[in-house]
Order: sequence, then C-alpha cells, then structure tokens
Amino acid sequence: MQIVTWFRTQDIDEPIKTLIMRQQIYKAIFPLLAGAVMAGLISCDKTKPYELIIPPAQAHFVGTKAQTYTLTNPAPVYKVVVGLTDKQPVARTVNFGIKLPTGAVPGTHFTVTGSSVTFPADSTRAYIDVQGNYAAYGGGRKDTLVFYLTSGGVPQAIFLDTVRLVLKQ
Repeated sequence: MQIVTWFRTQDIDEPIKTLIMRQQIYKAIFPLLAGAVMAGLISCDKTKPYELIIPPAQAHFVGTKAQTYTLTNPAPVYKVVVGLTDKQPVARTVNFGIKLPTGAVPGTHFTVTGSSVTFPADSTRAYIDVQGNYAAYGGGRKDTLVFYLTSGGVPQAIFLDTVRLVLKQ
C-alpha cells in the first residue's frame, strides 16, 4: 500500500513554513519554561523568616489637603486632624505653623491655641482646635489658613504635610 503525499515540503508557501517552524519552536521551549517555573516555586522556602522593615515614624495631616470651616452662630470648634504613621507607648509632640495668605488676623478672625499638638501614648491622632469668630466673617469674607508641620518629636512626612483651611460664613 502506498501512502499518497498531497504536497511536498518545497511546495509549501513561505507563511505555512513559518507557522510550522514556530510550532516546533514552541513545542521545544514550553517544557523548558514550565520546568523553570516549577523549579522556582519548589526552591522558595516559606518557613525561612525574612527581615521585617519598619519605616520610621512620621507626622502628617489626615483628610483632604483643602478643608472648609463654615462658621455658624455660635461658631463650633473646627478640628484639624494630625496623624502619625505608628503607635508608641510614650506621648509625643509635633509642632506646626500657620501661614495667613489672605490677611486673617489671629485673635480677631480666629483663635488657635499653641503651636504644637501632643499625641497621647499609643495614639496616632491629635487635633489642632481652630475657633472662628462668626462676627468677623460678615459680608462674604473668606480667609485661608495654611497649616504646615515643623520640626518636633516626630519628623514630618512628605505626604499631606500641609492643609489649607478656608474660613467663611
């Protein structure tokens, strides 16, 4: 019995030859790749302890970079939230400053007590209390207070290191 050959290799078009060669290459490479992946998975030691890297403590503001304090009569205290990236069993202090780009006058338009906040032991939140003066904001006046962190017991983070607080009626 004779096997009929419908085509000869030299009669096959170039794209078909290329396709056949690719299939042969894939068949040769696939087992090697699968073996390399399996070797990588098997050689990974899940019981070996790895070094734990704990980043240093940093102070930052919590919430959005732009906040609004709408004054009512009587004006409630607005709390600007300051956070820490870790907890410690001791109290820590963070200093802050205020820029007044719109001409607000401390004691006339608002009151902020102190220039630092203290974090109680095992706490990651502290608050800067801002008391607005309702009477000073008649006629559509708006002021912006820019809070920023300065040096203190904890270095400031590079994220959320400033907050803009808009005071308005």
